Amino acid sequence: MRSSGSMPIAPIAVIIATVLIAVSIGAYLVYFVEPHDGAGEEDLIVEAGDIVTVDYVGMFQDGKVFDTSIESVAFNDATYPKALSYELRDTFSPLNFSVGGGQMVTGFDSGVIGMYVGETKEILVSPAEGYGLSDPSKVSSRPMLEQVPVYEYGVSLENFTTEYGVAATVGVTVRDNFWGWNVSIYSIDSVGGTVTLKNVPDVGTFVSPYGGWSCKVESIDESANNGGGRITLRHMLTAADANAKVGVDAIGQEFRVVAVDLEEGTFVADYNREVVGQYLVFRVTVLTATKTG
Repeated sequence: MRSSGSMPIAPIAVIIATVLIAVSIGAYLVYFVEPHDGAGEEDLIVEAGDIVTVDYVGMFQDGKVFDTSIESVAFNDATYPKALSYELRDTFSPLNFSVGGGQMVTGFDSGVIGMYVGETKEILVSPAEGYGLSDPSKVSSRPMLEQVPVYEYGVSLENFTTEYGVAATVGVTVRDNFWGWNVSIYSIDSVGGTVTLKNVPDVGTFVSPYGGWSCKVESIDESANNGGGRITLRHMLTAADANAKVGVDAIGQEFRVVAVDLEEGTFVADYNREVVGQYLVFRVTVLTATKTG
């Protein structure tokens, strides 16, 4: 004969087990479904046509950063050394673009396809899918000893006044905007409306016409070049300056020093953008993805 108090034991155990299973399933559903608003996981995968927001760090293969959307990366040079072309912005924010819309370089654009929201991935981009191949016509070898004429003929009176902000009179001395040395008006042709300028640096002094390094005035020969004169300057570059110096020429164009050959007495100036012709690494984190279809 069974005890009347023992009959409910089995149903109660079943109920408790059922509740535990339900709680476990509920926790599973809350963890995997609620953060995605009930959407299936496939809806979180980036596809062409999606509008995405990403954070990124753009690097060369040596790890030097040339661009980033992340402020902490921008100001951390110890962990994230910067490339020559890196420019520090005033504000930082994630990048928003339409995948496949042509807003990004091809390798970056296609690289985010298949990523899911919250994923971080490194995308290797070839020059062909990045910023293109280097243009050889923008690369030239230059002598370490540069020569500049002493006299500059045929400078218009108007251009002189515009550039230096003073009236043109014989003997007036101004500071050359590029070379940084004194320039005086040697003569004036009132009929032709031009002036002859004389560059008057001091031998042994240093100037920084290109901004990134110094040049030493080695010698001055006023009778050379059929009376045009010759100032000889030495670029104070070393082998360690290759891929470490940026210069700006007389017309405001920027170039990089990519090689220095002290034996040959030359350096190589490259006017291509630093990202051109290189394999690039983009560390990308997808923050949001919005379906447009």
